[in-house]
Amino acid sequence: MDWVDLEARIYNATKSAFSSLKNAHPNEEFYVCALYTDSGAMTICPSANSFRGLEEKISQEDEEDRSPEVIQYYKWASSEWAYEAWRSEEFKGVCKSLRESAERSDFESFQSQVFLAMTNALLLLKNEDFFQDFNTHQSPVLFVTITDDDRAEELENKSARVLNSEKVFDEFMSRYSGV
Repeated sequence: MDWVDLEARIYNATKSAFSSLKNAHPNEEFYVCALYTDSGAMTICPSANSFRGLEEKISQEDEEDRSPEVIQYYKWASSEWAYEAWRSEEFKGVCKSLRESAERSDFESFQSQVFLAMTNALLLLKNEDFFQDFNTHQSPVLFVTITDDDRAEELENKSARVLNSEKVFDEFMSRYSGV
């Protein structure tokens, strides 16, 4: 697989999807944007949440279910976000390439390359100040994650270290502390 080409395609799909999101919801303050894959590294999708989206999700819960643990889970679990898989069709060609790659035979190396390409695509956008107007207070937290996998938090932390300022990263690292 041409990993440079794949990274460029992920970058373009990510930029298109998140541009569409920002244009569709110009008045929302986005606190997080992520890319996620599955444990088989066959898909890549964008996901994002805004403070409004988080508030709406929490308000749907019964009062007794609004514990600090549940709130933190909704805040940071990409599968619970208001804009999970937003414009995922932008990634159709990328996903096809991932599924059909002959390099899947060395799966550990293949998966690591997928994680790196996802992280690099977000980093390119960050370095272009693409996310600057997604939130008036600070750029949203950026990270890469993997669904339904025990390694999700490790991948999130590793990618967040690369993608965010030290201050934002330190805050992100304490996202489950004290709950």
